[in-house]
Amino acid sequence: MKNTCDEARNSRDVLANNLYSRFVDYVVGAINDKLEIGKAIFGNKYAINLLDFFGFECFKENHLPQFLVNCLNEQFQYHYIQKVFRAETQDLVSEDIEFETQTFFDNKTTLNHLLSKPDGVLSIIDEASKKNLSGHYIMGKQLT
Repeated sequence: MKNTCDEARNSRDVLANNLYSRFVDYVVGAINDKLEIGKAIFGNKYAINLLDFFGFECFKENHLPQFLVNCLNEQFQYHYIQKVFRAETQDLVSEDIEFETQTFFDNKTTLNHLLSKPDGVLSIIDEASKKNLSGHYIMGKQLT
């Protein structure tokens, strides 16, 4: 039985996703195996965790669900930056360890535009939905 071009592409994508998933599982497992002794001695401080968002979505138009996913991704990025880079920098400073400072993107401004009340994007969407307002024009007027 022959596959159509779309079925062949879908099969290819499913295979690629499965191979990628297995590869990531293997890498994480190998790293965790190597760190197991250090973890037993020093605790979770020496564990490595990987956060991988599944796939990359590319649509002709983005709607509310994709916007919410993007908001969540921004929050994850901010949390990661705070926990990894800023906390590590504070530890080095508190222990008087000399190090070369690195600059990194801080997305706090983006989060403020998205999440702040009452004029953040999500607050405006919430208010518009409570007033039963709809349409790109109304949202555009409120966001400017």
